[in-house]
Order: sequence, then structure tokens, then C-alpha cells
Amino acid sequence: VCRRWREPDSGIWEPRGPLQHHTHSKLLCWVALDRLLALQHTQGFELPVARFVAERSAIRAAIEQQAFNPRLDAYAGALGGDQLDASVLTIPLYGFVDASSLRMRSTWAAVDRQLGNGAFVYRYRTPGEVPDEGTFAICAFWAIQCQAKSGDQAGATARFDRLLACANDVGLLAEEIDPRDGAALGNFPQGFSHIGLINAALALSAPPAQRDVPTHMPNIMEAGLT
Repeated sequence: VCRRWREPDSGIWEPRGPLQHHTHSKLLCWVALDRLLALQHTQGFELPVARFVAERSAIRAAIEQQAFNPRLDAYAGALGGDQLDASVLTIPLYGFVDASSLRMRSTWAAVDRQLGNGAFVYRYRTPGEVPDEGTFAICAFWAIQCQAKSGDQAGATARFDRLLACANDVGLLAEEIDPRDGAALGNFPQGFSHIGLINAALALSAPPAQRDVPTHMPNIMEAGLT
């Protein structure tokens, strides 16, 4: 991670095209170092702590300085980019920032405005073009988690109920959902759609004091591990 996080990559969606410096990929590099440092702190592993701390800080700086686009008032899908990508909704889910922070609130609003269709969310969209695929269930569940963790339980619950209505008679969800009628599209059933559902349900059921705790490995935090 320390050696390669500065390299471009194909990103979570693996689009056909040039490699880019995807924000989500940089985030996961930050997560890898943050969790290793946490394990070192709690388990006493022998690690190059100083190097990991320095690289983790460098990744944070790159995301905050290069991924956040003032014109969009949101984290863009790539460093220095000007296009939104729903994967940036995972930023607070890994504990990089709080869902209630100003930057994440404005990012959520931008994604909802530009990639949202009711309760549904597209992965990304080319400005001025009609999407050629359905909305992605996992993206909608990320949006629900962010909304719940930022304090809007009622709005998040309404979205969650709409997503649940798209499951079949035995509760299975597809990879994609047609926003016009809720029809299943793409791979079926899709595991990550159900992972998103479970995480969204946990976010909605969390007591107020725990709503801003990261979804992924909530007991491992950056604070105090420098």
C-alpha cells in the first residue's frame, strides 16, 4: 500500500478506459494502513509505525485536498476530478470523516441531486446523457447509511422501505433496480446488495449515540493511534 497508493487504478467499478486516481481506491488504501496501525496498537504487532502513520496522513491529505471539488461542493470520484461517483458515500462508513460533517452532508446532497432517482442511486452518470443501466442497490444502501448516520432517520427509513419493496417474494435483491418500476436488473441475486441492506438496517437501528460510528470495524478508529 505504501509503495503503490499513488498509482492510478481501475476503481471499484472497473470502467473501460484510462486508469485514474479513484477517490474510493485511495480511501481503501487509507483504511488498510489505519486498521494495521490499530491492530499494532491493540495487539502489539511489529510494524513500521512511523512510515505507516506518515503514509496514512499523506493519503488523507490527498483526499481532502484533491478529491473535494469546491464547485461540486462534494468529494469527486477521482482526485482532481469534476464528476460524482456514488462510491464516495463510503467515506464516512470507513470512519474517514463523520457522516454529519459539512463536507459529507454536501457530498450526500450532491449525489442525491445528480445521481439519485427517488430512493434509488446510479453509480455515476455522464452529464447530459440518459443512463444506460439501472440504479445500483448497494449505492442506494450507502446513501441510506449516510442519511441515517447524519441524523435524518425518517428520511433514511422511507428510502429503506422503498428499497425493501423491490425484493422478490423471498426477499432477494438484484444487483441493479429499474427506478421506473422497481424491477430487478443485472446479476440476481447479488450478494453485495444484501450486505448493503444489512448495514443499512444496522445504521437505522443504532441508538443515537452510536449512529456516527463507522460501519466497517467500528471499534478501530484513527484517533489516538498516531
